Amino acid sequence: MNKTRTTKLKLPPQNLEAEQAVLGSLLIDKNAIIKIADVLSAEAFYSPSHGKIYETILELYEKRQPIDVVSLTNRLKEKEVLKDIGGASYLAELTNQVATSSHINHYADIVKEKKILRDLIKASAEITEDAFGPSGEIEDLLDDIEQKILGISQKSLPQNFVPIKE
Repeated sequence: MNKTRTTKLKLPPQNLEAEQAVLGSLLIDKNAIIKIADVLSAEAFYSPSHGKIYETILELYEKRQPIDVVSLTNRLKEKEVLKDIGGASYLAELTNQVATSSHINHYADIVKEKKILRDLIKASAEITEDAFGPSGEIEDLLDDIEQKILGISQKSLPQNFVPIKE
């Protein structure tokens, strides 16, 4: 009996609804960014568009400019990426995704957890590849593996450092 083996393509861990909820919360509550700016990076977003939007929101925040649909649309237009993210209509749609920003920490945690899982998958693939063809001492391989895992762990833990300029 000949069994055909099919491989399923797996989508990396992500939650686009949580990403939209984070961005929508930031657009409806000017103070919401304070709750998550130090725990969530633009790289945590699976959607490149969402990452660009969040990165631009952080820029507005750092410049002490208002974080709203008008300011964000203007800044994305200046950066010439407004069309790439879906236009001003998509930003307006994000504000309709959430009724309140009170759960933004929860939404941000979901986005961050999915990023950690994607990082673990990537590191696991690299570790597997390195283990199949070690090109040096086993101790060096173990050190590299430890550094990859430690790097993910350190990125996922909250850092309570304050920049000197603040």
